[in-house]
Amino acid sequence: MDPSALKPWLNSNVIGMVTEDVQADVQDDFYLAVNHDWLASAQLRPGYTSESPLHATLDLVKDRCIALLTDDSLTGDDAELIQSYYELWLDWDARNEAGLTHFVPMVERLMAVKDLDEMTEFLLSEENSLWGTPLAEFSYDRNSEDSSRYEVRIAPGELSLEDSDEYEELSSYGESVRGPIMTSGRTCFRDSAFLSRLRA
Repeated sequence: MDPSALKPWLNSNVIGMVTEDVQADVQDDFYLAVNHDWLASAQLRPGYTSESPLHATLDLVKDRCIALLTDDSLTGDDAELIQSYYELWLDWDARNEAGLTHFVPMVERLMAVKDLDEMTEFLLSEENSLWGTPLAEFSYDRNSEDSSRYEVRIAPGELSLEDSDEYEELSSYGESVRGPIMTSGRTCFRDSAFLSRLRA
């Protein structure tokens, strides 16, 4: 794409739009003026859909987290739980054996919906809200290396109370968050049977 076609407004966050020839005064485009050199040289790494100077730090944190997940010297309930969960997550043989059988009933109920009223009933039914807070969140988008293909993205789910320390000693903030969560029926896994399975 020719950057000149986007004048007078240039989306400088699109890789390739900012070149050495593209300049901006501080008063016209402060962001571009301050970040010009980095924006002009930024390249997407394989497998990434975005780039940032912070990615190197994020990669370092990710490597440290994986080291903790595989560190056998760590002891304690929290360490055992998260390491057990990590091992379950990597057990592709068990995943492949289980297949999609656990999701079939939900999909069948969803496919049976015929109109907006039934969809409303489906979304509000107690049966469909028992899934609780997910341990992982899924989304899909175009593959960053081949736009003719799609990829599934998996991200860790969030804790209902946001911080694991809140489950040990509830702060005033945790108390303010917990009330609406309990009344909405949202589930925390801290005391669920799932944790028992991780401990087994």
